[in-house]
Amino acid sequence: MLPVILITNSQIQQKQYLKKLSLKQTIEIYPENNLIKIETIRNLKKQIPLLKKETTRIIINNFDLANIQAQNSSLKLLEEASSKIEFILTVENINKILPTIQSRCQIIDLRQRNLSHTQAIDLNWSNFTVKDKQTAVEKTDRLLETAFNSIKQNYSQKKAEFIHQLLEKRYLLQENNLNPQLTLDFLLINAKNSNII
Repeated sequence: MLPVILITNSQIQQKQYLKKLSLKQTIEIYPENNLIKIETIRNLKKQIPLLKKETTRIIINNFDLANIQAQNSSLKLLEEASSKIEFILTVENINKILPTIQSRCQIIDLRQRNLSHTQAIDLNWSNFTVKDKQTAVEKTDRLLETAFNSIKQNYSQKKAEFIHQLLEKRYLLQENNLNPQLTLDFLLINAKNSNII
């Protein structure tokens, strides 16, 4: 199973996310004295072969507090994990995680789910049904405003690329004969994939 990096700054968010997952045997690891050391990861490596045959979820909390040696040791662990082991690494600051680990994980940013009630209603899929070009441009502008707010809170390359794409499609909507509804549907799917909505 692909390991997950869960970006969250709230225990409540984390608990809500984990509650939605299926029940499994779970091992949780916490930092000691605000640090995850290589010894902790080595001990975990020794435990894994002793696990029962049922699927096990291993949650390493505050993985952004792991030192470089512990992260490098974890890399091998994540790569060699069997299909019976599911890793979830919780972090507050993704920038403290080695790129080699990030590239091997699915990254889920729970902080982006904190849209206000008004924004959530405003960005409801059904509110993006359009018939004409002008309405499509207006809806694209609303999506653009949300994207800018999101990237201010938490920059990512994916979000930057999406904003570039959004500006390009907005221009093409105004100047060419793009299908307004298909263009908006395409942008909404990419907004979701880029963690904008």
